[in-house]
Amino acid sequence: MTFEHYDYWQSELSGTNLPNGRFGENFTTTGLREEELNIGDCFHIGTVKLIVTQPRLPCYKLGIWFGRPDMVKRFLASR
Repeated sequence: MTFEHYDYWQSELSGTNLPNGRFGENFTTTGLREEELNIGDCFHIGTVKLIVTQPRLPCYKLGIWFGRPDMVKRFLASR
């Protein structure tokens, strides 16, 4: 997930603590917007090579972590 999404979610979930990784992502990027990425794009972070293989999909645990049964639907709707 990109850091830029956190501003959106902070306004949607006011009063909720949103540290990096709160959405279950392994790392948080800056400047890599989903609408600008394509399957097959490659990136290097240090010695690690990352390849875009599929769109992100929220895990059911997102609703549990936030205590909101509507969270997965909201996450999908946010694009």
